[in-house]
Amino acid sequence: MEPLSRPRTQQSCRLLPSLTRRHLPYQPTSGKLLVTSPNHHLPGDLVITIGTWNLENLFRPGDDAGPQLQAAHQAKLTALAGTITELAPDVLAVQEVGDPEALANLAERLVGTWHIALANPDGPGIRVGILSCLPLSNIEQVVDFP
Repeated sequence: MEPLSRPRTQQSCRLLPSLTRRHLPYQPTSGKLLVTSPNHHLPGDLVITIGTWNLENLFRPGDDAGPQLQAAHQAKLTALAGTITELAPDVLAVQEVGDPEALANLAERLVGTWHIALANPDGPGIRVGILSCLPLSNIEQVVDFP
């Protein structure tokens, strides 16, 4: 059976019009994962696009590590949303999230419902996390690997 791509609609994961990724210092990466459904809720196999991106100290203005001006923060969110639009991942692993609200601000710029999961911050207050247009469940944080 041929893998099925989930159609993109405004109700699923289509994003707002974009800028190009040439405006950003760190470039995201992405790939595809073929998931075979063990249940009968999915029609056959489903192709999920997964990406990862270092968001480079994503803080809101007013934080010591954040931008000084609201305009700089808005420009960064616009550029990030533009690149995410180009890649159109179903799941995006993110690094260097300083302020959870800053990631929520980014997710608000993306059309459709996006789910967010963040790990606890490290010493300097930086987190890793997931943005997903697919529902997240059974989330577990692993701190120490065996």
